[in-house]
Amino acid sequence: MAETKPKANAVEMDEESQRKYDLVRSIGEECIQESELKNLILKKPGFRLYDGFEPSGRMHIAQGVFKAMNVNKCTAAGGTFVFWVADWFGLMNDKMGGDLDKIKVVGEYFIEVWTGAGMDLSNVEFRWASDGIVGNAASYWPQVMDVARCFSVTRINKCCQIMGRKEGTLTAAQILYPLMQCSDIFHLRADICQLGVDQRKVNMLAREYCDASKRKLKPVILSHHMMYGLLEGQEKMSKSNPDSAIFVEDQREDILRKINQAYCPLKSTGKGVDTTAEYTMRLKEDDLQNPCFDYLENIVFNKPDPSITMGGQTYTTFESARDAVVNADVSEIDFKAALGDAVDGAIKPIRDHFRDSDKARTLLETIQGYKNETGAPAKKSTRRLALSTGQDAVFMVYAPFASYEYTMEAFLPLAEAMSSAPVDSQCILWLPDWASKCQNKMEGDLKVIAQCYAVLVETLRAFLPAATFERFEVLFQSHGILRDASNYWLSAINVGRSLTVTDILTGQGDDESCAGLIVASLMFVADTMGVAGDSCTVSVPAELKVMGDIAHKYITGLDDPAVVAPRVAVREGADLYLREELESGLKNQDAILFLMDTQIELPRKFKRAFCEPQNVTFCPLLSVVRDIVLPQSGALVISRSAENGGDIEYTTYDSLEADYASAKLHPGDLKPAVQKAYLAIVDPLLKCFKENPMAKKAVGDVKKYAKQAKSKK
Repeated sequence: MAETKPKANAVEMDEESQRKYDLVRSIGEECIQESELKNLILKKPGFRLYDGFEPSGRMHIAQGVFKAMNVNKCTAAGGTFVFWVADWFGLMNDKMGGDLDKIKVVGEYFIEVWTGAGMDLSNVEFRWASDGIVGNAASYWPQVMDVARCFSVTRINKCCQIMGRKEGTLTAAQILYPLMQCSDIFHLRADICQLGVDQRKVNMLAREYCDASKRKLKPVILSHHMMYGLLEGQEKMSKSNPDSAIFVEDQREDILRKINQAYCPLKSTGKGVDTTAEYTMRLKEDDLQNPCFDYLENIVFNKPDPSITMGGQTYTTFESARDAVVNADVSEIDFKAALGDAVDGAIKPIRDHFRDSDKARTLLETIQGYKNETGAPAKKSTRRLALSTGQDAVFMVYAPFASYEYTMEAFLPLAEAMSSAPVDSQCILWLPDWASKCQNKMEGDLKVIAQCYAVLVETLRAFLPAATFERFEVLFQSHGILRDASNYWLSAINVGRSLTVTDILTGQGDDESCAGLIVASLMFVADTMGVAGDSCTVSVPAELKVMGDIAHKYITGLDDPAVVAPRVAVREGADLYLREELESGLKNQDAILFLMDTQIELPRKFKRAFCEPQNVTFCPLLSVVRDIVLPQSGALVISRSAENGGDIEYTTYDSLEADYASAKLHPGDLKPAVQKAYLAIVDPLLKCFKENPMAKKAVGDVKKYAKQAKSKK
């Protein structure tokens, strides 16, 4: 959804506010929206900006010097700059051998680089993702899920790398990352997203999310320029190619050599830059695409009171210096010599800091020691949530996703599964509240979802023998996850890195499906891994059969003998629809047997049930007897007068069907008998809704929410 620009109402600013605005605006190649930025600076002196970095690999000049200059402009304008140190993502991506302590050391090293580069840290916060995500898992992950439920797979797809999209190899994890990055903005309470142009699509997603979730204040998107690589055709710097950029640890001779050999066209290449392309990193026309001019503008002339002396002449503006080179007033040799000196001058304070600061020097030596470590890394155990309390056999019954109206088709197999739990097993009734939010059940409202599950749990308590129900630990998915949130989500993301989006959508949805389907599927596999073992079972509703197949295949393929795929048992519910389907294919709600049906509603439903004489091909009431009455009660008693054949008891379905087909049993006798038998079976449920205060409240709340949701449509 393209964002419409606001009406051009001028925002009046005093001289000081204008100064602050100009300072902040100068760092962005694009600002969405400028009027919002002006209002923010006027009304919120302590506005917050955010950028993130993963502490891994080398730091090039754009990350170090260019970033330090931009941060100083923001803080000088009164802002607080928040760095999201993505150490947890480094752990997830197995950086530094998956050692979080080592990753944190690298993060501290990055901070020392910025200190050496002259970043004023007085109004800078460094927030560690390992603390933020794990320590605030109860709020962070529901935010991710809320973003996921608001968008289709197609929309999130647009935030992902073009290579995966075009080749059809986009992984499920690549869908999850933009959802997390979007959530980071709200987790950090950022007013301004101050990242590179390459991240603008994810940042725009955050603004769209504000519309979808009815948030009034949107983050301002202030995207900084992406500096070219030094070699021809490099749209950005590459850490894998040491000659593509100046790195903060480069010595003077390295810098001069790289600048001297850098691509430096002085006439239009004719290639131009397509600023309208979907994946461009360029928002400004640039016929030359000259990386040397890029360094001149964004490194040399980005500092206070800038100047450069070339060929004996001093230039105080970027434009005058560039034009002098283009017009051959200054030779390329003299230009590159001066540029090399200027760039080295920007890097030298960093080198000096690591020479003079004991802390910085020790960090650098420690990191260099990591690089010199030899030997194959030890094989790590599979990260996962472990739900077993020590018993070999775990029997998990996976409840259906939350619903305003659970059907008896779903409830009865659920109750039957709980009744069939092996004697010596650890039993868990797993309530997937977070996965329900992902799927946009109850419009993603976790309070309503909790009440839906309260209805389900209390009816199971009433319906099942006490000894059966009490064997089960009733565990909300959210509560289970929070026992070890880090390992749970690392396992879910590892699943996502192994599965493509196509793997998950096949048999479940398409590109227009809610992106939450992807997240819920990854969570299902992580849930299943929580009870992995050859004596373990996960009982799932029929709607989760595809997820069950995905989980079994993934876990079976793990190279870890300690994690054995549990048996996935699919609960197939009977078709209990009481009438013929409408021509539209839709179902009449009055023909469905719901868990919360009342003593008034049920007789009406049975009275209107389709029940054609002698028609055994389609007779819903016969199905009710076969799939509910006989399994639950053992017999169906027909009460009728002696002249109509007298009372008869059916204990087998075949005899009942035969008599109905031959007209020995009339619909007028079958209907009241089935209604009476069914009411007797659900009598514990009806009493529960009347007598159990918790169930009574939950049912009332759920019906209230359902009515409100219906009125919004």
